[in-house]
Amino acid sequence: MTFYEPNATNYGSRPATSCLALALVVAGLVAGYTLSLTEQLLKGQPAAVLTHLRKLYDPQQFPGAAVLPIFDRIFGSQRSGVCAIGVEANPHHTQYLEQLNGFFKSRRYQAVVLTETAASIKTGTASFFLDHSSDQQSDVANPTEWAASLQQGTWHQGQATVPLLDLPSFVMDVVRPILQQEQHSTGRRPPVVMKLDVEGEEYALLPGLMLSGGLCELDMLFMEHHDPKMRSADGIKMKLKAIKKLFARLRLARPGCKVNITDLDDESYLNGRLVPLPTWHETPEQQAKGYP
Repeated sequence: MTFYEPNATNYGSRPATSCLALALVVAGLVAGYTLSLTEQLLKGQPAAVLTHLRKLYDPQQFPGAAVLPIFDRIFGSQRSGVCAIGVEANPHHTQYLEQLNGFFKSRRYQAVVLTETAASIKTGTASFFLDHSSDQQSDVANPTEWAASLQQGTWHQGQATVPLLDLPSFVMDVVRPILQQEQHSTGRRPPVVMKLDVEGEEYALLPGLMLSGGLCELDMLFMEHHDPKMRSADGIKMKLKAIKKLFARLRLARPGCKVNITDLDDESYLNGRLVPLPTWHETPEQQAKGYP
């Protein structure tokens, strides 16, 4: 499987080395401080700015994180063949995430974070509403903005215009052909995991992934639930529990659909920026001592 670096508005590609698995982290803020696929590979809350991607590649720095046993089971202990995509809309996180992209490149990790880009069920642009109020509850130098989202609320202060990534189309038009090609060539279908933390946009993305068939291309979906008041105009007016029940019935018509949807929300190491990026000369033991 070839790794592609997607563009938010058109699926331009950059072939790289072979991918044995795919992780997508999609965040609204940086999820759980962001794959496996989309959005947070692939995504959109900052539990700690895209820390899930760092947990994927450098797990020794995050001992005890709840997601680690799942990553071990799905991806194994050798992650050099795992490709990952992160998605983050909030421009206030861009500086750190560009630093993270540089780190991934220096380590030759097959990972990229799409900054100032929001996961959606359509293309184009949209207003992304910021949440400065949450800065008061965190390190001023590392604002989290827990409730920044595509849906405007009374708590929002300020906004930015961001391009939209049509996540269901990305899964079906980009990811699915890659999986099919790999399975045809090797007889093995690479596992795909998605972390979805999109501050209310799950009311649109989950149905969109269901209807497109993209949800069944995943092996596992980690999804955080948010209050319906954060649902954007693209979201359907159903409770997530009802949406999941509907999907359980729909998947009966597709026996091959094996996706596991879990509510696991690993928010350990919330401020991932406090965990120093490892250097080449550090041993795993030295790296694991980096979090204060």
